[in-house]
Amino acid sequence: MRRHILKWVLVVFLPVLSLLYAFRPGSSANEYAVKAMFIYNFTKYVDWTWIDSNDEFNIAIYGNSEIEKYLHEIALRKNVNGKHINVMTIHSLKEAVKVQVIFIPLKYSSTLTELAGHNKLKSVLLITEQEGSIKNGAHINFIQIDGKMKFEMNETTMKNDGVGYSKELESLAAKLY
Repeated sequence: MRRHILKWVLVVFLPVLSLLYAFRPGSSANEYAVKAMFIYNFTKYVDWTWIDSNDEFNIAIYGNSEIEKYLHEIALRKNVNGKHINVMTIHSLKEAVKVQVIFIPLKYSSTLTELAGHNKLKSVLLITEQEGSIKNGAHINFIQIDGKMKFEMNETTMKNDGVGYSKELESLAAKLY
């Protein structure tokens, strides 16, 4: 009987505890898991008809970020318009080849000026997490409102950069520019 209880604790209880620990309030793991799911969900509201039918759907992360592991987990289970999701890390504009989405983590926010509006990145969705970046070329920026993850969207920049999107995405944004 004791062995059965110990086995139950190891099999059921410890994994639940580890998940609760990882997703505790204020945890960066929780924040990046939520942001990864947001990024995946954004893909449902953007026009990707310009992608070659033989290509994968590429999500790039500029520099290193905890979000990468969560995007990889999503890529194992999901797809975008029937296309396999490929998650990659880039460190320069040159590496942004056949990319549909670029996430720029907070510590690499200064690279937005290099990427925003660049002809090579026409129709590429630029997502950031730096306050004020929505006014500096980002298409979507993560924000916290009352302790909840939300996003703001710059519809003018998206239109100018050739990023087509549905009106539903606008309605989901907490702020529009």
